[in-house]
Amino acid sequence: MAKDNDLLLTLEQKVAPVHTALVVVDVQNDFVAEGGFFDRTGADVASIQAAIPPLLRLIEHARRAGVLIVFVRAIYDPEYLSGPMIERNRRCHLEMPRCLTGTWSADCYQIEPAPDEPIVVKNRYSAYMGTSLDE
Repeated sequence: MAKDNDLLLTLEQKVAPVHTALVVVDVQNDFVAEGGFFDRTGADVASIQAAIPPLLRLIEHARRAGVLIVFVRAIYDPEYLSGPMIERNRRCHLEMPRCLTGTWSADCYQIEPAPDEPIVVKNRYSAYMGTSLDE
């Protein structure tokens, strides 16, 4: 059973850099950039791009505060795709490749992790399935 001094009871305790992390997920060219996968499927990437300047400011503030920043990057090479993902791609007619290892499509969009910031690679929609994110 947890002791009271182990509990994070206040907002100040919960957001202290030692107890928190900023997790940046899927900020990659295929999801945000013109010419990326979302753009090629007709998605409104301008509305996604509008979120980038505030995100960049948040990341900078978090870095200055000493908050751990974890980047989650999708890699959807064919050998990593699960049966359910392949089925959904076919059903939705979205079988074009995306987020392939070593390509522009998988690169970060307008931000790069600092050398000491972890990058978690995910091969599923969930960043918890088969990754080290929980660590």
